[in-house]
Amino acid sequence: MLTIKQLELHYGDTRVVQDFSLALATGQIGCLLGPSGSGKSSVLRAIAGFEPLTQGEIWLGDSIVSSVTVQLPPERRKVGMVFQDYALFPHLTVAGNVGFGLHQLPVAQRRQRVMQMLELVGLTELADRAVHQLSGGQQQRVALARALAPAPALLLLDEPFSGLDADLRDALARDIRQILQHEGITALLVTHDQHEAFAMADQLGVIVQGQLQQWGSAYELYHQPVNRFVAEFIGEGHLLSVCREPAGDVRTALGALPVEAPSDACWLLVRPEDITHDDESLLKAQVISTAFRGSCYHYELKLHNGELLSCQLQSHHCHAVGEWIGIRAELAHWVFFSDAGSRKCSFR
Repeated sequence: MLTIKQLELHYGDTRVVQDFSLALATGQIGCLLGPSGSGKSSVLRAIAGFEPLTQGEIWLGDSIVSSVTVQLPPERRKVGMVFQDYALFPHLTVAGNVGFGLHQLPVAQRRQRVMQMLELVGLTELADRAVHQLSGGQQQRVALARALAPAPALLLLDEPFSGLDADLRDALARDIRQILQHEGITALLVTHDQHEAFAMADQLGVIVQGQLQQWGSAYELYHQPVNRFVAEFIGEGHLLSVCREPAGDVRTALGALPVEAPSDACWLLVRPEDITHDDESLLKAQVISTAFRGSCYHYELKLHNGELLSCQLQSHHCHAVGEWIGIRAELAHWVFFSDAGSRKCSFR
């Protein structure tokens, strides 16, 4: 449904996106994940037709909509967009907002489509209410219904949950994913929040400084990161230094490795779930910070050589800052990096 080939964007003399390519299949939900200023919203605006390309192509289905020589107007792209601030019209009712893009339809048909969309997002009883009387979550649903009403080929969502509290954000992300799947809508979301990305997307891309670092499933980005940036940006984890001893053994601060590491491996990725508590272990780590998360504690640990780890233990284990505890490494995935930052090998 969506294909982007070697996209490049400039704002004046500043290049904000470069050599950017991805493909999103019909019915898939994709997500661009990255820090503020990474260029992810600029990509979304280019897909919508709001930004001209300096280089590359954007295809919707088998039609090219953007290139250096082609710039199909936004209104002819069959692309819906949900903005960060919802952009609802305050002088219109909920129904009026949802039906705004349906003026070409007869009145009865327009009303039917509006009520169909409101039923889809669970707001039929609020059709005649003013939008300023709605909660943030309800306003977001109205914005979604308005974007879906014209039956777009592609839906774009720009940081759609940023103004909502955490619990509502998670619930709404799951609800909207179910709605999009039910309707078979292809969608692309941009966010800096990993929880939103994991809850919503089939395919994710990590973008930094205008460059797409990796495009794949959440599992691939978490367990098979292509470089150190992705490894440290997705999820939680630390990189431990890898050294080779004269006898040829490969070691980290966790001890000798039971796998054969690549010859130029310099770093090993260790996630919180790779570390377990073991009072009998000779390997000790000092607790340097704790965070209570209900069913578990999240601990930041420091090894004897000063390197850091994190782990999560069931909350009936309660250790004080400064305490030395026994730990054991249980890595199901061995992911090494060279000094250049690229992934060298992943053992499962």
